[in-house]
Amino acid sequence: MDNEPYIYFTHYISLDLNQEEIKEVQINSLYRFLEEQNVKLETFRDEFAVAIAPDHICETLKIENNSPVLKRIRISSDGDGNVTEYSEGYYNTAKQNYIVTYNEPVQ
Repeated sequence: MDNEPYIYFTHYISLDLNQEEIKEVQINSLYRFLEEQNVKLETFRDEFAVAIAPDHICETLKIENNSPVLKRIRISSDGDGNVTEYSEGYYNTAKQNYIVTYNEPVQ
């Protein structure tokens, strides 16, 4: 937002890549990357809480240490029920609300 971060994500993904392939991975969009790897996510579960972000995240988001932030945990699974993604996101909602849009028309 205005060239300043307001979300800090940590993603854990389950992929069958060797060390050489991992070194070459560059991800601009996680979900596009997973699609390119033929990973089909079928279910998403989001959990929300108010949390105190770790100090390094506060520094990145430019907020005071021990400030409460919105924390989102996402667990995504494939069609067989295998967890493929686990992520934690910390949101500085003073800069931007957490927004979910459903059934927005594709442009």
